[in-house]
Amino acid sequence: MMPRTWMPKGRGYRQRRMPKTGWLLALLLAAPLLAALQLAGCAGKPTPYQPREKDSAEGYEEQRLQERVWRISFRANRYTHEEDVVDYLFLRSAELALENGFSHFEVETDYSRTQTESSGGARTGLSLGFGSGSRNGYWGMGFGFSPRGGNDYYVAYHLGMFIVRMMNAEDAAGRKNAYEAKFILQNMEAKKKAAQEKGK
Repeated sequence: MMPRTWMPKGRGYRQRRMPKTGWLLALLLAAPLLAALQLAGCAGKPTPYQPREKDSAEGYEEQRLQERVWRISFRANRYTHEEDVVDYLFLRSAELALENGFSHFEVETDYSRTQTESSGGARTGLSLGFGSGSRNGYWGMGFGFSPRGGNDYYVAYHLGMFIVRMMNAEDAAGRKNAYEAKFILQNMEAKKKAAQEKGK
C-alpha cells in the first residue's frame, strides 16, 4: 500500500490538500490565452457593400452587354455570408435599373460559386489542461501544440453573378420573374447601411 503524506493537527491527523488559491491562479493564467483565441477567431470583417476598386478584389462591378442587358458581379471574402452576396446583387441590379430610367428588372442568369483552397502541410492542434491532487498537495496547468498531418480546406472567397434585363412597367406587366427596383431598394437599404458599418 502506498504511503500517504499526513500533517498533524492536534491529537488527530488530516490529509494535506491543494491550496484554494491554486484553482484561482490557474483560471487567471488561462483567461488571457482563451481571450486571445476568441479574438483570433473574430478578427476578420465581412466585405461591405461597395464598388470594386482597382486595388481591391472585393465588391461589385458591372458591364453593359446590350442596351437593356447588364452583367453584375459581387466578390466577397470568406467572412461574408453567401446569402449576403445574393442580396447585394439584387441591390445593385435595382440601383442600375433606376439609374438608367427603368422601373423593373429580370434575372436571366444566376451564377454563384464558393471557392475553397487547401492550406496543405501539417496542421497544428492546441491542447490545454489542468491538474490537481491531494498527494503532496500539487496542482498544475499546461498547454501545448502538436502537429498533425493532412490538409485544411477553407473558404477563400464567394463570387456571385447576375445577368439582368432592364424593363419598364409595361414590359414587366404579367412577368412573374420581374422585380420592381424601388421595392428592392427600399427593402435592402437598411441592410446596405449595416454592411457598410460592419466593413469599417
